[in-house]
Amino acid sequence: MSNTRNTKPLPDVFIPKEEVNLRVKKFMDLKHPLLTSAMGKEETKSAWYSLEQFEQVMREMYYQNADGLRIYFGAYPESDPVYGGQLTIIFVPTRLDTTSGKHKDVIIDDDINYDDRKNQTDAQDSEAAFFKGLDTFGLCPPSCIDQDCSFPYTE
Repeated sequence: MSNTRNTKPLPDVFIPKEEVNLRVKKFMDLKHPLLTSAMGKEETKSAWYSLEQFEQVMREMYYQNADGLRIYFGAYPESDPVYGGQLTIIFVPTRLDTTSGKHKDVIIDDDINYDDRKNQTDAQDSEAAFFKGLDTFGLCPPSCIDQDCSFPYTE
């Protein structure tokens, strides 16, 4: 008999491993080969984010009074030295537009404090760090070495 009083319920967005396996397999069997063929090199299979990176995204969402997060698919420019041409995902905070009733993208560049914030970031780290703040850090490939992508889940 389980103790449900102290058991944390699963989040609403939970997907069981069998469904994860089906969805990833479908991507790897159908879409990944097409993308790899079109690219002429192996295409992105996964992306890895640290908890710290998710916390940065969440802090920015709170700062922007966002109520959600849209995830866009994109591709790096061919000139990027690490991820040239590769598929990526981009996090964009959203906010409900009360006039239309739709969730609209929050364009951080349009923030009144954008230039000051960007300058602070440039002084602390680099411009690249700022622009990758809501972007992908661990695309596989090429950053597969330090990732344990254990698909399919067998245990």
